[in-house]
Amino acid sequence: MPRVKTDPEKNRLYLTFMPMSADELSHEVFEVVRAVRTLSPGFTCLTELAAAPEQTAQETRFLRLIMEFIALMGVSRVVRVGSPEIHDQWNKMSHERAGYTARWAETRDEAEKILDATTKQAGDLK
Repeated sequence: MPRVKTDPEKNRLYLTFMPMSADELSHEVFEVVRAVRTLSPGFTCLTELAAAPEQTAQETRFLRLIMEFIALMGVSRVVRVGSPEIHDQWNKMSHERAGYTARWAETRDEAEKILDATTKQAGDLK
């Protein structure tokens, strides 16, 4: 499921979803918590879903925890890269469970540009 990285300079969380065992997934949830705690409220999130497998019930619960946590910690914008169908499914879940919707992008570069523009606009308002 997720592989977690941050870019403190951009105040951005990166999640790459891929197949992994239940033990690895539970560890990744803690990695998300650790990573988000290093960011400031208003952080952005780029989520790559290209390798996201179908979720089991347990994996879905972990995904919901991640979505709810990043919303609680103040994510300002989420952009997902992957198929539009997977994005739609995840968007429904994030809207219902965490109260946010994400934007879809075809590529990681496109997602970065969307988030960089969001960050720049927010900085211009200060």
